[in-house]
Amino acid sequence: MSQEIVIVGSGAHARVVLDILRASGKAESVKAFVDVETKGEVPDSIEGIQVLKGLEAMQEFVKSHECAAILGHGNNSRRKAVLPQVEAMGVTLTTAVHPSAIISPGVEIGGGTTVSAGTVIVTGAKIGKGVIVNTAATVDHDCVIEDFVQLAPGAHLAGRVKVGAEAFIGIGAVVIQNLTIGAGSVIGAGAAVVRDVPPQSLVIGVPARVRKHL
Repeated sequence: MSQEIVIVGSGAHARVVLDILRASGKAESVKAFVDVETKGEVPDSIEGIQVLKGLEAMQEFVKSHECAAILGHGNNSRRKAVLPQVEAMGVTLTTAVHPSAIISPGVEIGGGTTVSAGTVIVTGAKIGKGVIVNTAATVDHDCVIEDFVQLAPGAHLAGRVKVGAEAFIGIGAVVIQNLTIGAGSVIGAGAAVVRDVPPQSLVIGVPARVRKHL
């Protein structure tokens, strides 16, 4: 029997994770979502799968279930905050990788990461923990994607790009080779990045320019 899976999150990205697992033939292994916000009205179930209301409820659940966890929250900083709490429960982190993704042998992918449909990750790339590589994004050779980064749909990184922790690369943005995107930076939709980006910066445009510091 396959290992049971808990998706830590209960919003839109959590449902994307479920779709990926369904496409991979693992939907029956998903035993619970976890609502980590516990704000407002929380559903009892999503697509027939129970929702645990808070990390304390998850902690009780894993005492009687041998589970692996995937981070299913779309917010980078929230995934970062939740990860150590999940690890402290002794829960193994696993990944959700869509079967249509093309991933070169030897690519490193950290626990809790999601790789969506149509993505391409090329030789020598290293993907950290809790990363989201969204629909049809591409990561070329020898890129380093640090923890809790999100690549939006259709984002493209050329070779040897380094993306710092918690950065966000917007939909349709492109980054040329050998650049560094600083930690916590936001690359706007459709931007063309042709020079290094300082940490905690918002860059937009073609070519992309720093518009403000976050």
